Order: sequence, then C-alpha cells, then structure tokens
Amino acid sequence: MGQIVCVHGIGQQVAGEQTLLRDWTPAILDGLTRAGHAGAATADDVVMGFYGDLFRPVGERLAVGDPMFTVDDVALGLEEDLLLAWWREAARVDPKVAPPDADTLLRAPGSVQAALRQLSRSRFFGGLALRAMVSDLKQVRLYLQDQQLREAARAAVGKLITEETRVVLAHSLGSVVAYELLAAMPGHSVRALVTLGSPLASRS
Repeated sequence: MGQIVCVHGIGQQVAGEQTLLRDWTPAILDGLTRAGHAGAATADDVVMGFYGDLFRPVGERLAVGDPMFTVDDVALGLEEDLLLAWWREAARVDPKVAPPDADTLLRAPGSVQAALRQLSRSRFFGGLALRAMVSDLKQVRLYLQDQQLREAARAAVGKLITEETRVVLAHSLGSVVAYELLAAMPGHSVRALVTLGSPLASRS
C-alpha cells in the first residue's frame, strides 16, 4: 500500500485508478522535488482511492461524456441549494462573476439559469459544459443523501489507508470522503490531509 493515498473529486465516473494516476503521480513527485524532497517517495508509493464507478448507472451502457442534462434537470432542494452556494462563493473570489442579488435573483424564477450562466464565467467553472455542472451537482447530492453510496465510497478509499500511509491528498468531493473517513479512523498513521479545491472550508 502507498505512503501517499490520493482521492479524486467529482466527474470521474468514466475514469479509473490507473488513468488518474498517470496525471497525479508525476505532479506529486515533481512537487516533492521542487520542495527539496526528491526521492522521498516513488511512483510505487502513490495509490488512488477510486470511487467514481459508484456514480455509473447500474445496468446501463454508459456513453462517452456526461449525460445530456439541462437547466431543467437541477432538482429543487439540495441541488439548487448547492448551485446557489457555488455561485455565492465564486462571486466572492472571482470579480468576473456577478453576485446574486438576494432581492431579485436568489430563489426567483430563472435563478438556476442565472447561476449556471455566472458560474460559466468563473475561473474554476469556465469552459465546463452546463451538462457537466449539473452532473457534478447530482454527484454531490447523491454522496450526501445516499448512505449506501457514501459508505461504499469511504470503503473504497479506506482499504488503501494502512500503517504505511503518511499523506492523504484529496480533491473536491474526495476531500469530503477523506475527511469523513479519517475522522472515523482513530489511531490512523496519516500525518497530513492535503486538500485541493475543497468545500471543507466553505462559508456556505
């Protein structure tokens, strides 16, 4: 097992461990070298906790790309709440994104469309297709509300964390998976949880 356990984020349902490691491993090793720790780890020390397949439709052939979601597929409740939270945070950190006006846009007809339009202008979401944003919303909602899927995601990552593991490097939704997992593992040997694009510190 690896000293460094990686945990991917949303939108990786058609990927796999080795596919993701092709990008992650060289970047991690290059980072260690730049930080003056060349040789502290090798490619064999880096593993990927993969849970993306849990979001693949059961018993269906999955086409290349995201499902053809539209604005109308954003569900009321948690999906809309998440989308508006993304919009608020994007507006806070990115001057290109106009903030939602609580009196005229937020919770008003068309607010979902306005949120998606503004997010498409942001540094983080720019260039991401609308259907991909809606698909990501649905994955977050599923993780938070489907306890069976949530436990399966944690198990997929948890089986890689051993006494040898020193660092967990997690992106996006993966940081939530990793945080919840480590919180439920008293006495683990992990010295650092490194997060990228994480919602854990979100003010929303």
